[in-house]
Amino acid sequence: LALGYRNKRNQSVLKTQQVVGSYNPNFHDFQGVLSYQFNKKFSINLLGIYNKNEFGLIPQSRETVFGTMLETYRLKVDFEGQEKDTYENKVAALTLDYKIHPALGLKWINSVFSIKEQEHFDIYGQYVFEEIESDYLGGSFGQVKGSRGFGAYHDYGRNELKANIYSSELKINYIKGKSVWEGGFKIQRDELRDKLNEFSFLDSAGYSLPNTNDNGFEVSDYRYAINTLNTSRLSGYIM
Repeated sequence: LALGYRNKRNQSVLKTQQVVGSYNPNFHDFQGVLSYQFNKKFSINLLGIYNKNEFGLIPQSRETVFGTMLETYRLKVDFEGQEKDTYENKVAALTLDYKIHPALGLKWINSVFSIKEQEHFDIYGQYVFEEIESDYLGGSFGQVKGSRGFGAYHDYGRNELKANIYSSELKINYIKGKSVWEGGFKIQRDELRDKLNEFSFLDSAGYSLPNTNDNGFEVSDYRYAINTLNTSRLSGYIM
């Protein structure tokens, strides 16, 4: 029997990002292996893996300075809202080994693999685009020279992915002298469901982009889709 557990948080790395806010990452990983020999002919092996990665962000502000020595610009953004993502994986496998006689062996492998992912964000930002002084010698470096624009944007998403994969495989091998034979038969079932629901809205100086010159509300980017895929597969080999 062997067990292992890991936990890590990358807050120190995320705090160096341009977006200032409350970062809350958390990663858990658990693994276990169990092997048991009933007798010289029969043994069992069990494998289990579980990991979960969570990421939370409550943004507050962002400031980016760019341009040249002659023309320097600054983009300042104030945020509202939050983002919360979850990624979860599960793996379980059971293997049975049986020696019919010293030259002939039988192995039965069964496994389940599961994925669940969620990306939820709802963030609103107000921005100001300014030209700032770039004269280091004049004593006015960093002061606002002129306003180039202002506006707001809204990013929203509710994306989810679920997948389950089941498989069962039977293997047989024969070894005698210099001759080695092996054959197998496998059945597998895949079940996947992917949902996308997100949009972006951009307002620049009081005008919604894209601007259609009417009273309608139009977002700049919109995606909504539900995709499902269910497959069953049979395979076999001999060598």
